[in-house]
Amino acid sequence: MTQPVEVEEREFVCEGEIRLGDLNTAIKVRVYRRISDSKIIVVQSHFLKTAIQYLPYAVHEMSQAEPSAALKELERTLVHFYEQAVRRGYTPSDSWLVPNTSYNSSKCM
Repeated sequence: MTQPVEVEEREFVCEGEIRLGDLNTAIKVRVYRRISDSKIIVVQSHFLKTAIQYLPYAVHEMSQAEPSAALKELERTLVHFYEQAVRRGYTPSDSWLVPNTSYNSSKCM
């Protein structure tokens, strides 16, 4: 191997779900703390892309120091996009949830 390998060590903090309005699928969320700098890392099972968004909303690193604050910020942002689309007359649909194909591989072993 000619390229250096970089390993990101992280500690599992918690796991939860966010349910948005009339969507049937919950967004599963895993929260980790990166060992090197204590940054909060959030991994979502699905990204939100409503009818009015150009790209899905996805986060990885959060600026909050505490996991609960990071989860609250994620929740507020997802609710904001969801409600904005509903206010503009779009009917909520599970198609707004884009699966994160890396979610299952993000578990700490």
